[in-house]
Amino acid sequence: MSRGVEALRFGAIATSIAALSGFLVLALGRSQGQRVLVFCVAGWAIMAIVGVAAGAWMVRAHGRPGSGFLAALAAGMLARLFLSAAGAAWAARHDVQTVWAFLGGLFAGYVPLQVFELTWFIRRDRRS
Repeated sequence: MSRGVEALRFGAIATSIAALSGFLVLALGRSQGQRVLVFCVAGWAIMAIVGVAAGAWMVRAHGRPGSGFLAALAAGMLARLFLSAAGAAWAARHDVQTVWAFLGGLFAGYVPLQVFELTWFIRRDRRS
């Protein structure tokens, strides 16, 4: 399978996983009010969008000579870090409840995709 097709396959599965965690965020956050929901979805979106994009980039670069994989890994980590810090500062301008909502969204967007990404690369290395 070509790297481009493999990256598309990874992206499709990762997007499905992110959507499932997004539905959970919507279901739980909706009952807490609109402001909490906005911060929760914002945290989830940061992790989901960056996770899918950086993960697909890593899949495409994995195994190639050069520093493409390391660049993808670092870019994904730095994007998550910067956007999470900016979002946390934004949430902190409101109140503690919005900070917790934002952190919950970050967690819900990060953990399922990280587990999938790790599983993907472990299985890929075992097949090689």
